[in-house]
Amino acid sequence: MLSQMTSRTLGSGNMKAAVLLPEGEDRAEWIAANTVDFFNELSLLYGLVSEQAQEKYSKPGEGFPSGFEYRWADGNGKP
Repeated sequence: MLSQMTSRTLGSGNMKAAVLLPEGEDRAEWIAANTVDFFNELSLLYGLVSEQAQEKYSKPGEGFPSGFEYRWADGNGKP
């Protein structure tokens, strides 16, 4: 029921209505439902771009923006 409420209010253009806790609902349940919906939307977006991004930005120096290379350290302090 909470996901249906979220879907109804997000399409309305009224952001205040989209984030307000519905009357009579538990705050933790409302946050959980919106967290799951956010994760699902983010997963959908990732699925749309991941394959193309991997093909395009997999070589050193080909990050975004152009010329940037992102590195990380695995706990040893060296990128």
